[in-house]
Amino acid sequence: MVLVAALVFGGGVDGEVLPGIPTPGPVTEWALPAFTLLAEILGVLTIGLAVTAAFLLPGDGRSVAAYGWVLLRRTTWLALAWALSSTGVVLFTVSDILGLPVGRLSPHAVVSFAFSVSQGQALLLQIGLALVVAILTRAGLSRGTAAVTAGLAMVALLPPAFTGHASGAGNHQIAVSSLALHVLAAALWVGGLAGLLLVRRHRRFADTATRYSRLALACFVVTAVSGTVNAGIRLGSWGAIISPYGEMVLLKVLALLAVGAIGAVHRTRTLRALNQSALSQSASDRNASDRNASDRNVSDRNVSDRNVSDRNVSDRNALDRNASGRNALDRNALDRNTPDRSASDRNASGRLAFVRLAAGELVVLAGAVGLAVALSRSPTPVPENATEPDPLVELLGFAMPGPMSTRDMLGNPLPDMFLLTFVAVGIAAYVTGVIRLRRAGHHWPMARTASWVGGLLLFGAITGLGVARYAYVLFSVHMVQHMVLSMAVPILLVGGAPITLALRALRRPADPQVRGAREWLLVVLHSRAARFLTHPLIALVIYVTSLYGLYMGGLLGTLMRYHLGHLAMLVHFVLAGYLLFWVLIGVDPGRRRVHPAVLTVVHFLAMVAHAFFGFVLLQSTTVIAAGWYTAVHPPWAASLLDDQHLGASLAWAFGELPAVVVMLLLVRQWIRSDEREQARLDRAADRADATGEEDELARYNAFLSSL
Repeated sequence: MVLVAALVFGGGVDGEVLPGIPTPGPVTEWALPAFTLLAEILGVLTIGLAVTAAFLLPGDGRSVAAYGWVLLRRTTWLALAWALSSTGVVLFTVSDILGLPVGRLSPHAVVSFAFSVSQGQALLLQIGLALVVAILTRAGLSRGTAAVTAGLAMVALLPPAFTGHASGAGNHQIAVSSLALHVLAAALWVGGLAGLLLVRRHRRFADTATRYSRLALACFVVTAVSGTVNAGIRLGSWGAIISPYGEMVLLKVLALLAVGAIGAVHRTRTLRALNQSALSQSASDRNASDRNASDRNVSDRNVSDRNVSDRNVSDRNALDRNASGRNALDRNALDRNTPDRSASDRNASGRLAFVRLAAGELVVLAGAVGLAVALSRSPTPVPENATEPDPLVELLGFAMPGPMSTRDMLGNPLPDMFLLTFVAVGIAAYVTGVIRLRRAGHHWPMARTASWVGGLLLFGAITGLGVARYAYVLFSVHMVQHMVLSMAVPILLVGGAPITLALRALRRPADPQVRGAREWLLVVLHSRAARFLTHPLIALVIYVTSLYGLYMGGLLGTLMRYHLGHLAMLVHFVLAGYLLFWVLIGVDPGRRRVHPAVLTVVHFLAMVAHAFFGFVLLQSTTVIAAGWYTAVHPPWAASLLDDQHLGASLAWAFGELPAVVVMLLLVRQWIRSDEREQARLDRAADRADATGEEDELARYNAFLSSL
């Protein structure tokens, strides 16, 4: 109902047929938003059930518990239905674009849309990932598999968000990222609530609801912030609020405030009452169990005493009395051990109040999802001073920057919500961990804190200030960005020792069957994948292959054209560099124990590969990603080949200082390793002198003498 009313009110469905203009017909006009809503709801439910099974419910050792197994089996059918409904979205989208009814579409048109158009590619990717999720739900019962399934389900929800309204908005970097964050946070919020209601009869429902409450609070904050940013970009000005689109945005805001108020009631009343009733029920169960054990002991002693005292009486009378006494004792035990009905009633009442309020919250959130689908089909307000669209702005998301200057490189920011969120959450989490350690009386070096915070701030600056605009249009600036992200930022982040801090600061869950953040981190560190990736040669191959494959393999131009591809490229720079330098100079647990001499050789090979890359690029006469840089090349810049040679020179020269720093750290580790080994040998020699036994050094000298 909300979707229908919003489509009519916002102009998402226009029944007027203009002469000479092809129209897909009323079936497509109504079916497209209906299938879009169905696909989103199924995707949200798939995410919610998978997340609940993997992270919210207690497990059974390494496997999910019985309720988690049931949720994963239901997720299979939800994921299949999600893939099927997304297929319907593809068909009706082609019908809407071509202005033809679905029955008149040719298979070639549908296939061409799915494989050649960005919107079709996003939907096709979503269908494929949904099918993979359906398969993984039947692949096993381990909690690790369930976690991977939940992660893939969240990834599958995002591709269409990168090709909707926001992708065509001005400054689409922050518009697209804010929309993707908004969709993901809302899906976790709504889907988690649906999964919580499905396990309402779980005996540890109160604990599960408490864990979900923390997740819901974080999702509420992210949804509110990202939604506000995205709505501001879509509307453009305060005056645009007085429009059908703006009024529907206000309705979404009211719905958000309503569920926020419901969440506050949950945290202050119903959740507290649910936990108290659960504690009362648990205490009642323990008391009943203790009384049962006590009464059994008393009954056994009484029967034994009667048997001893009645030995001189006839056997039949003794047996009758024993039976009568046992019956009386059993009746008394049953009367005393009847469960505390008041505690049970309080538990049921608290659970019922929570479920009722959560069901109302779910209804409001479902209405908000319907409004969101209607907004995606409704035209955004057109500003009064609107001009003809600039193809370059549609391609880049911003106008062509002017000639480079220090002011423009450091000012005129180009923020991205994903990257800003990573920086803000990373700094806040690290500082919180340091504060928690110090309150507990433990020391944490300030140098590590400064290294981590400095690395994140440098990451935010190189990806969010004006230099990020020039990195889109100039290969030389892109190369500077690449070198900073793959060398300077990872070295600083590795110096912060974040894994060590997390293992010391994160609290263990009260329930040993629940995996918290610390337990999941340990699972990852001890996994076979981590063991494989942290091999020095594997880390070196990943670092070098990504360097050569991106520029020599023709991937750069493709990734630069898509916002999601550009984000993936930037994140890969940091991850590949972090893995290599973590293996070389890291202090966190989880790394292989390799002698510093071997690590020094690995680092030297990385330096050689990096220098050779710069030399090859400097001698090249072929423009890399020529299609992209020809389309966005500034008129005031040097030629494409000259700019590429400048970038090659910068790449060659930039790696020298970080390489020297890492080499010095490796030499320092080598010296310390030799000092520790010598100290161990000295202690062994001292023990040998004290006990009269030969130590390793004495046996080695004797071996040399015998030779």
